[in-house]
Amino acid sequence: MTNVAVIGATCRIGSELVDKLIGRGHTVVAIGRNDQRLVEVNQAAFHREADFNHPRSIQHALRQAKVIVNCGHAKFTTTLLRSLPLSAERLVIVGSTRKFSNFFDSSVRELWDAEDALRDQKLPWTLLQPTMIYGAGVENNIGRVIDLLLTRSILPLPDGGQNLVQPIYFRDVAECLVTAVEREKGLGDVIVAGPREISFEEVVQTAARLMGVKVKIISVPLSIMMTALSIAQKFNLKLPISRDELRRFGEHKAFSISVMRGSLKVEPRPFEDGLREMLLELGAT
Repeated sequence: MTNVAVIGATCRIGSELVDKLIGRGHTVVAIGRNDQRLVEVNQAAFHREADFNHPRSIQHALRQAKVIVNCGHAKFTTTLLRSLPLSAERLVIVGSTRKFSNFFDSSVRELWDAEDALRDQKLPWTLLQPTMIYGAGVENNIGRVIDLLLTRSILPLPDGGQNLVQPIYFRDVAECLVTAVEREKGLGDVIVAGPREISFEEVVQTAARLMGVKVKIISVPLSIMMTALSIAQKFNLKLPISRDELRRFGEHKAFSISVMRGSLKVEPRPFEDGLREMLLELGAT
């Protein structure tokens, strides 16, 4: 089977991907920045410590790899391309649908730069663009909702949380990565998301119901919340959301997943099913 190098193998998606690839008979090199965390990754994989801040370590870790997967930040794509071994045949990169935000900040620019860099090189490539990922242990949105529901029964949301989101469970992202690894041809830019768009209000209400708690949502105009946040920041008050996150709250994040379903052959699980699994693992039900 294929020699696959997984960069970011210590994150939950990367670790899940390593498990799936080994289960399918691939030879896997698990690459991470922290050797102590690498110990927790599937022991059937080869473990190599490397850091994009030290490109030579990446180059060394990728030796003999045929398919290279980057589960780390897409902003390192240019560094990765400069570190590829001669054995490299395909690239699979994890990006983000944040690139479609109307607020063109440095993080959005980095995502577009990564895609441009992939288009300029010659190897077949697939760039997966996940929407809001949940269950991976690092999300800032649904994980934050769960934490708030454990301590509060009243939750103010910008404009009542009517903005649309399309959350995808981390194991479904890993399944998409497996298919992308095993395809001989790259798919280019592919959006991966949950099966349907839902309002953020529905996210909150679904979480509350599965957790067995009651919550009352108070609708607050986004403009008022932005002003209140600015005032709070002047007094150095610690708040559960940043200004950039809040201003993106008004954006609808709903996408077609026809390519995901047709080319990757992955049917994402409904939000409630994935959230229930997530909550069970967290012991929050």
